[in-house]
Amino acid sequence: MWEARKGKWKLIGNPFDTGNRELKFNVDRWLVNLENAPGETTNLAAVNPEVVAELEGVYHKWLETNKR
Repeated sequence: MWEARKGKWKLIGNPFDTGNRELKFNVDRWLVNLENAPGETTNLAAVNPEVVAELEGVYHKWLETNKR
């Protein structure tokens, strides 16, 4: 699992539920708007593909600059 954030958006890659909410993640990417859904229970990735692409870029840039 990995995460990238920018402003109100949070993208979770390879998500899984670590709590007791029994969310079923059947996707590779989970996008949430933290201003509108702080519980992170609604996936907005399908309706915001440009945000997903931008945050994936943020994550991959971070990976490149943090290689060991």
